[in-house]
Amino acid sequence: DHATIQDAIVAALDDDVIVVAAGTYPEVIDFMGKAITVRSSGGADVTTIDG
Repeated sequence: DHATIQDAIVAALDDDVIVVAAGTYPEVIDFMGKAITVRSSGGADVTTIDG
């Protein structure tokens, strides 16, 4: 587990899937050229990345 979505992206490898809980995340994320997926366990309707 990671403190932020960006921390998870830094640790991720290509083809990894990062799963976040429902909620609002006030951060800017940079995929750093990685072929990864970020998805919510609660679905897109209840999850926002607002950065």
